[in-house]
Amino acid sequence: MRFFDTFINRYTLDIQIELITPLHIGVGNQSISPLDSDNAIMRMPDGNAVIPGASLKGVFRSNLEAILRMRGLYVCDSTNSTCSYSSKDSSNEKLYKDIEQSCEVCSLFGSQSISSHIYISDAIRKGEPGESFTSIRDGVMIRRDTENAAGGRKYDFEVVNPGTVFAGEILLENVDDYQVGYVLMIIDLMNEGFIRLGGKKSAGLGRVKLSFNIHKIDKESILKEGSAVRLSDPEIENLRIAARNHIAEVIV
Repeated sequence: MRFFDTFINRYTLDIQIELITPLHIGVGNQSISPLDSDNAIMRMPDGNAVIPGASLKGVFRSNLEAILRMRGLYVCDSTNSTCSYSSKDSSNEKLYKDIEQSCEVCSLFGSQSISSHIYISDAIRKGEPGESFTSIRDGVMIRRDTENAAGGRKYDFEVVNPGTVFAGEILLENVDDYQVGYVLMIIDLMNEGFIRLGGKKSAGLGRVKLSFNIHKIDKESILKEGSAVRLSDPEIENLRIAARNHIAEVIV
């Protein structure tokens, strides 16, 4: 694992998330107004729609955990993390040793004891605030015994319409190539429809297409260019290959 005392590299992914199907990320409580939806979407203070960075990070983390477990790699239990330690020995040597023994996921996404190497911003809807971009959908609770609608259990919820585009950013700092490849792996699965965002996914919601470009800044680019350099398609593919090779190496 790389630490933060020395600058090594920084990758920035400018992302755009286009909705293929409606999206529902709810506020989690019912409105007291009869004119409002029972479950409204999350919004910015100005009323614009938002996909919280915490929600995106949770999707990336949980799916990476599942993939690595599928491949037989050790991933700590998030409810009882072995990567969250409380050692009485506060020496740098002990601290570094404990951190280096963290699982693959905590090494990238952090834990209660480890700083994250990845930062995901809120994704904000692109467009004018006054534009219409939501719809109201009806839902009903189904009785498990009769498979009929349960009496008096009708509700509605707000969704962001298909075609809506959100813009955000993913930042990775002091990481190895294969860790960036992990992020690209999740993005590829999203674009193939295997990973969806938000709630009510079983009803077909939450399918997205995520496009991006990557800029990298490191010692070489600082000396040659003086700024970050946009990666080419072959360089991005090499990051994907690095992730697959790393998984293969640690399994053997």
